[in-house]
Amino acid sequence: MTVWVGDERIDMVAGDFAFGPMGVPHAFHVTSARAKLLITYSPAGPQGPEGYGVDGFFTEVCEKVVKGEQPPEPRQPDPAAFAPREDVYGVDAVGPPPAL
Repeated sequence: MTVWVGDERIDMVAGDFAFGPMGVPHAFHVTSARAKLLITYSPAGPQGPEGYGVDGFFTEVCEKVVKGEQPPEPRQPDPAAFAPREDVYGVDAVGPPPAL
């Protein structure tokens, strides 16, 4: 996996850790056929209808997975659908990750 935090590119391997602080653009690109990724975040940012910051944003726009039910089919997100919600939660999508 390759991670960008600001202008820094980090080529990661199993067990590595990267920190993308609030206010610094960050992105990732899976460079292998399969990857496991753990992302944690703190709900910092403005309060919206579903909570604070990225926590509220993800709660509102992401597909829900319910225990015991088949998860939804993976699909590409629709940036146009996300755009109206970004300002509410203080999220600023700045574009796709840089080219490898």
